[in-house]
Amino acid sequence: MDRWFLARGARAVLAAVTHAVFAPSSMARLDAGPIETLVVTDTVENQPVEFSPKVRVVSVAPLFAEAIRRIHHRESISVLFPEYR
Repeated sequence: MDRWFLARGARAVLAAVTHAVFAPSSMARLDAGPIETLVVTDTVENQPVEFSPKVRVVSVAPLFAEAIRRIHHRESISVLFPEYR
């Protein structure tokens, strides 16, 4: 399954995970594999694992901050997710 998508015509393999918890050997395995970009959130601390250049971290802090502010002021948080309205 290592290169399954590429063998079937995919031009690139991208992946995304929410709570990325990495083992010490995970970056070497990522670098050796077919994944071109791995998008992760900053919801958990990943140190001391040094990220591969293939890893892109997306911060959820602005979204969480706005959600907390809206909840505190008794405002709707549904406006934060317009694609689901």
